[in-house]
Amino acid sequence: MQQIKDLVATDISRGLFEKIQKGLAIKGKSEFDYYVSSQGNDTDADGTEQNPFKTIHKTLQFIYEKHPCNNDVKMINIVFLTDFTDTSHIVIDSRLYSSFISFRANNKNVILSTVKINNARADFRGIKFKPKGSGAVHHQLPLQIIQHAI
Repeated sequence: MQQIKDLVATDISRGLFEKIQKGLAIKGKSEFDYYVSSQGNDTDADGTEQNPFKTIHKTLQFIYEKHPCNNDVKMINIVFLTDFTDTSHIVIDSRLYSSFISFRANNKNVILSTVKINNARADFRGIKFKPKGSGAVHHQLPLQIIQHAI
């Protein structure tokens, strides 16, 4: 049953990504990269490769401030520079409604716990999930925590 859920989650994510890519091509693509590293700094980082954030929470907070919801379609990449584990509850909300966030492991071992997506669009490339209290690492986002309004 879990394999079926994983396949459905993967298919949903792939389908959303393809729709967003088409939308970006039609409306004019704006793409932004922000970097996260276990050795990063949340105090004075700017999210560049040379000055990455330390946490996803701070990265999202910075993105919300820098890219307010104004119906411009943006592709926002969160790229990991180091192996990374985050056990916090991550929320991606509607402040990025018209944009698309792509979490990219970048060939690093990246493990997240839970992600809640509220009226936003996101995909997770190479990211593994280990829900709190679970000993198992999932290679796809567990379906029950995806919340999309399309």
